[in-house]
This record gives sequence, C-alpha cells and structure tokens, in this order.
Amino acid sequence: MYSDEIIDGVGGMSKFQFLILFLFMGPRLVTSWGMLMMSFAGVTPQLWWCVNEMTSGASNYTGLKQCSVGDNGTSCSFVYSTEKNTVVNEWDFVCDRAGIRLFITSVQMGGVLVGALLSGQSADVIGRKKTFYIALLLHGGFNLVAAFSVSWQMFIVLRFLIGAMVGSNLVVSYPYAMEFIGRSWRQVTSACPTWQIGSALFAMSCWLRPDCVAPESLRWLAVHGKLEDAEKVVDQMARYNNREKPANTAILLKKLSEVEKKGQESDHKYNYLDIYRHWNICWKSLVIQVIW
Repeated sequence: MYSDEIIDGVGGMSKFQFLILFLFMGPRLVTSWGMLMMSFAGVTPQLWWCVNEMTSGASNYTGLKQCSVGDNGTSCSFVYSTEKNTVVNEWDFVCDRAGIRLFITSVQMGGVLVGALLSGQSADVIGRKKTFYIALLLHGGFNLVAAFSVSWQMFIVLRFLIGAMVGSNLVVSYPYAMEFIGRSWRQVTSACPTWQIGSALFAMSCWLRPDCVAPESLRWLAVHGKLEDAEKVVDQMARYNNREKPANTAILLKKLSEVEKKGQESDHKYNYLDIYRHWNICWKSLVIQVIW
C-alpha cells in the first residue's frame, strides 16, 4: 500500500507508465508467435503419397494419403506436395507417426506450465526484471536453435523450452507492469490487447535505450532492503513524468521495508498453497484459474 501512495504521487498514469507498458507488455507479440508456431509449422501438406523403394519414379505410388505399401512387405518413402514445408514433411509425421505432431504441442503446453510455476518464484527471488529479460532472451535463442533442429527429438525438447519461456513471460510481464501503474488505472491497462497486437519497435527501442527505462520493480527493491535503489526508481519515474516525488518517499519506502521484514520474521515461508489457505483468497484464485 505504501508503494501505491508513492506511484500516485509521481504520476499514476503518465509518460513513464506508457513506456513501461510498451516495454513489458509489447513483447507479448513476439512470445505469441512462439506459442502459436505449431499451428503453422505442424500443418500436414495438402497432398502426400508413399513411393515404393523397389520401383523408380514418382508415378509409382501406392495411393494418395495412403500408408499401405501392398503385400510385398517393402517399405516406402513419402513424397509431399511442395506448397509448404513443415515439420510433417521434415520428419514424416504421417501414418503411424502422425501422433507425434500433436504430441509436440502437448509437450510445449507442458513447458508453459513449468515455466509459469518456476518464473513466479524466480521473480520474487532474483527480481522481475532479470526473470523477464532472461526469459525473453532465451525465448529468442531457443526459437533460433529450433529452426536448425537435426531430429524431431531435438525439436520436441526445444518446443518444451520455448513453451517454458512463453509461460514465464506471461506470468511475469503482467504483475511487473502493474506494479508501476496507479491504482485507478490498473483495471484499464490490464486489458491492453498486447498479446494480439504487440509492437514491432521493441527491438529498436531496446537497441537505442538498452537500460534506461527498464528499472527493477520498486516494491521488490524496497522489500529486499535496497532503499536507495528504490528511491532512484522513484526519481526516474518523476523525471520522466515531469513531476516532483513525494517529500516523504524515503519514509514510505522504509515503512514498506519494515512491514515486509516483520512478515518474514514470522518464520512463515510462503508457497503456492498459501493462495488456498484462506477462503477470501481461495475462491478468487479458483475463479481466475477456471477462467484461464
């Protein structure tokens, strides 16, 4: 609550906040491609057929979209129409291997779950900023390596890792951005359709301003006793918004740190079960999870 008072004091929704939304919610456009890639890369070519290895020529096929090669027991190689190249014709995901294509998507979604669980804890331990940008960097790296996969087993592992980075980005980017937004604007800004539209200028903005407008979370710094760094973030927000920071900023940050330290001294270690321990938070957690 003390951090809310500080943010409202320096401008709850001004230039700094718009820039924060651009930087932290905009990259969802990039991660959305990672999530949906198999919808395009996993499409089966319109036509394919099996060519008997005992014969020559593309005309000697057993039948369009048929897996049987006859009674002679000979194997065959698959030939595909050339309108598109996908993982299906790359590794022959047809006939008895058709299920692998669907299995890849399931593995990827398993990665999303794992990434979401791990990143939530990581954001509290090492910070939102590091977790967010590490996941974004690895997301790009894994996609690049996946394009040069030498086997479908390697491709599946990379799809799992890409899914984990997508889950991490989705979990961290939302609270990361909202912690810079004033209370009265959170309902509006949380509905920004960045997953759908994003921003193609994100890479350029990062290149021009690599570490200027992407500070660590104000609350996280204060909670971990880094009060000077937290006040620098307040100064940065006030400077970008042409506002004066509250005169009692240092006092509010200290109170926030003290309140959190008292909670830590209670010897209670929080985990995911805490969102179900009390009915007030339990029913909200269940409703949100059912909606998602």
